[in-house]
Amino acid sequence: MKTESICLSEYDEKLELYKKLEELVANRLSTAIMEGYISVMQISHRLKERSSVEEKNRRKANKYLSITDMTDIVGIRVICYFSDQVDETAKIVEKLFDIDWENSIDKRAALAPTTFGYLSLHYTCRLKSDGTYDPELCELPFEIQIRSVLQHTWAEIEHDLGYKSEFGVPYHIRREFSRIAGVLEVADELFLNIRKGVTDYVEDVRNRIRNDEADDLLLDVNTINEFTRNSAVWQDLMDKVVGLSGGERIDVSSETFLPQLKHLGMNNLGDLKTTVINHRDHVLSLVKESLAYFEMDELSSNMILYYLCQACLIWGDYTDKQIEEFFAVSEKDKNKIKRQVERVKSKRAKI
Repeated sequence: MKTESICLSEYDEKLELYKKLEELVANRLSTAIMEGYISVMQISHRLKERSSVEEKNRRKANKYLSITDMTDIVGIRVICYFSDQVDETAKIVEKLFDIDWENSIDKRAALAPTTFGYLSLHYTCRLKSDGTYDPELCELPFEIQIRSVLQHTWAEIEHDLGYKSEFGVPYHIRREFSRIAGVLEVADELFLNIRKGVTDYVEDVRNRIRNDEADDLLLDVNTINEFTRNSAVWQDLMDKVVGLSGGERIDVSSETFLPQLKHLGMNNLGDLKTTVINHRDHVLSLVKESLAYFEMDELSSNMILYYLCQACLIWGDYTDKQIEEFFAVSEKDKNKIKRQVERVKSKRAKI
């Protein structure tokens, strides 16, 4: 019997095992990556179709004596945001599975300096034969490919253009490929630098807020979130609201309130802190009033910011026009804006 027929027969016989293997490996790897706190863009998997097995056998005649010689029947692909996450994910793969090092390759390191390309990391694996898994599943190899987003972009475009190697490619095209590969590699490094810069900036903001030395920091997505998580003034207000409502604190991003706060003249953390101090009792008064109508089971910084803005409008010296302009920042419906303005005016009339 031809090896092609043997492989196809074995494929049919083991198809259900391969399906189980695909789901098991994909779920196990996804869970481990999540538990490792690695944020990846995508984890995809596929089972090679019978027609693809047949076509691969035809192209590489007599190479595969058995279906288990074809290591990519099950394929898993992990696409990471950053290049260093490729190495972090690789450590997880090496811990989870038995690696066939002879048939695995780090194409990033294997690429010759004079060759164009921007390649990824490939593992040929098997499940560990430690009694955890069905022995039949442990006999089946599978492949795991790990790439950064930019490596994936390169691979997809290269595949679409039809150039799988440099051989036979005209010089001017090889030159363009090499230039693009270099740009992508530099871009990966630059993204790492940006991420580190953001991390360092957030850490500095956090420390300055905790030390009450952050008044001059401009309001942005990082400073407002760190303020609501670390400012003693803010936490004191949150504690008092929790005491009134009994609600549970939840952590959310407060960036959506940046336009409203800036519209009210708060441009830095000093402005925000002063506003919280000046309107703390007003905020608590509005919360007490609201509790007469509904329960606050969950309390987020955004809810407190909402009441803080309301307090500014009610106890501040804003004109009707300015109040209308404030609501227009986040609301387009003119009727809703009108009702919100009237609500503020009604409360102002009672103080």
